[in-house]
Amino acid sequence: MWKEEVPWDEFQNLGLVELEIRGRHTEEDLLSISQDDQAAYDEFYLDSSGTRLITEEEAFTTPTPRRICFFLHFIKTSRLLNVCGAKFKLPSFAELPERLKPFTHYLPVD
Repeated sequence: MWKEEVPWDEFQNLGLVELEIRGRHTEEDLLSISQDDQAAYDEFYLDSSGTRLITEEEAFTTPTPRRICFFLHFIKTSRLLNVCGAKFKLPSFAELPERLKPFTHYLPVD
């Protein structure tokens, strides 16, 4: 458990990214999300509405749309996001939707 104060000025390029996922994917697929040398961190798997937490098993086996949100350090919206070998352009930073606030429990990497 983290007991120190988080030095937020060191996390200016920390972003919470949300993606909609369709079809079946393996754990390896969903955990291979990256941008440059930064990997997805502290993932949450959500239902199709993006409001309810689902299990990893549901995330990997459900063919219906669902979502994943995760933190990305040193995020650059000018760089492509690699998701399962495909490249995607990230939109500009936007205000965090109210429905994602329960998933912002960030713990610094040890």
